Amino acid sequence: MMDQPYSLDAELEAVKRERDQFLDALQWCSASSDFQVFGLARKGWLKLCAPLIEKKPYYPEEESIETANE
Repeated sequence: MMDQPYSLDAELEAVKRERDQFLDALQWCSASSDFQVFGLARKGWLKLCAPLIEKKPYYPEEESIETANE
């Protein structure tokens, strides 16, 4: 059997570490007043960032036209 230049397990662990860093960064960002109620970026925070912290990915194709136009 040939040695592979990388293993899928090692790559998966690297991706998980990077994901955890992004989640940590999002949690720090959540303290910004821009993301709080009445903040300029609140709508985007609720739509994109908050679900990532809750580990519920956002899939744009599932969004209805009515929701997009709110």
